[in-house]
Amino acid sequence: MKAKKIIVRSLLIIIVIAFSYVIYYCWVSFPIISGYGAKNMCSAVFLAGRSEQQEREQELGFSPMTLGTFTVDYKDSSVTGSVFGFAKRKAIYRAGLGATLINELSEDDVRNQKSGLPIKPILNTDTIVWPMGDKLTSVVDSLIDLIN
Repeated sequence: MKAKKIIVRSLLIIIVIAFSYVIYYCWVSFPIISGYGAKNMCSAVFLAGRSEQQEREQELGFSPMTLGTFTVDYKDSSVTGSVFGFAKRKAIYRAGLGATLINELSEDDVRNQKSGLPIKPILNTDTIVWPMGDKLTSVVDSLIDLIN
């Protein structure tokens, strides 16, 4: 009788540990699945011009991404992803900046950010030798420059 109690208690402890691990795994992985899928779908639809169905089949059609549900909102250029209704994540498209996953800042804060896009250089970098510009010299020219 005593051995039966030990076995039952051991099985209960194993079940509790396994259940705790499953909860922890879901807690960690669901936000990753929904965030990755939302950002990927947002980039594909609003930047690359791909269809939702094509993105679901080709890019998000592998496990565990098939657990996620991704909804595209064309009115505000965003994609919302979730896994079984949990861990909702939203990605927004901003012209000139691409797709951004909303995480720490609110959506309004991210949309109101000023883009720090660099200004175009005044010089034509095709005429300046690399590494300062884009012009590539031949090996012979480089050796002559080294000798002089």
